[in-house]
Amino acid sequence: MDGSRRGLDDTTLLCFINTLATPSALAPGSISRLDLSHTPLRVEAAAALGDALARFDGVRTLRLRGCALGERGLHFFIIALCRVQQEKDDGPAANRAGGGASAVADSGVIIAEAKEARLGAADSVASRATQPGVRRTRAEAAPVSGSAPSLTHLELAENGLGDAGAVQIASHFGRLSALQWVDLGHNQLGAAGGAAVGAAAAVHPSLQTLILASNRLTDADGVAIADALRSGSSRLISLDLEANDIADGALSALLRFAAVGQSLQALHLSANSIGTDGARALASHLIAHPEGPMRSIGLSNNPLGEAGVKAIAVAVRGHAALVELSMLGTGASDADSDAIAEAIAHNRASERQRRAAATKLLVRAASAALSGDGVSTAALPAAPEAAP
Repeated sequence: MDGSRRGLDDTTLLCFINTLATPSALAPGSISRLDLSHTPLRVEAAAALGDALARFDGVRTLRLRGCALGERGLHFFIIALCRVQQEKDDGPAANRAGGGASAVADSGVIIAEAKEARLGAADSVASRATQPGVRRTRAEAAPVSGSAPSLTHLELAENGLGDAGAVQIASHFGRLSALQWVDLGHNQLGAAGGAAVGAAAAVHPSLQTLILASNRLTDADGVAIADALRSGSSRLISLDLEANDIADGALSALLRFAAVGQSLQALHLSANSIGTDGARALASHLIAHPEGPMRSIGLSNNPLGEAGVKAIAVAVRGHAALVELSMLGTGASDADSDAIAEAIAHNRASERQRRAAATKLLVRAASAALSGDGVSTAALPAAPEAAP
């Protein structure tokens, strides 16, 4: 479902939340992608949405960009969303005994607390969410299952979360164990928020893409994130730190993480403060790892300097895996730009050839299997993955 073009109005949002929370209204798995971007979510509506998603099985991608959640709205949303896993961790005995988990598990308590914290007008969706019809829907809903939340993609960009909101979401990363892709860009995250998210990402079992673009992260914050990822043995594939204040120290630390983990394929650092030393460090990394795994790098609008650009241009010529490299606004000369473009074009052509060859082998193997020749595909090469 996509309500992101203009955002949903209050009435439509209320009806949708009620439908999502009603067990018989939708078949499990009937909605796998939900986009409510630019729909205002005050604290009580956020809590009701989290509760509904905890009850409904099947939403894998959730986009809440520009929903004005704030730290308070996120707090109630994430608690309601994760209460299923809390119940599972504490067990039924703890809930029956009225232990500490009961307040978290009780959606009515969560929504009531959100109502008290509400900062909206009296006629907002937050106030209407507690009218008798809405509360009756919550009370009549079937007990939630014991399965963990199934979200794999979560976008929370442009919500004014700040450091407090970042700490909130980071503290619940472990309960959202299926997450693969998280966007926390444009949220004014600073040192505390960056450190919390970096530490949580470092130990997350399935997180592959982390977007922290357009925040307030300094070079020291970038170093802290990189060191956390390296110490936690993160298997992150793509990291976006564009439009912060990342400089040479953070880039060097990120390259150390990339060298140790051997998982990072995409590093987006455009519009930062990376200079000649950082460019030279990147060049050294590319020379030391000519077969990858680094495949996509964004460095546009960084003051790399002529010497830094030349170092990268030389390194790229000997790097077989790099298929994307943005260098606009770095002071690159026409000659260096042409050399880089030629090397990237060569790598892309080589990748297309490898893909074509792998596809032919797979087709031949499939044909042989259908004809009964019994040819095994175990030794066949897999097609190269596309750049993240």
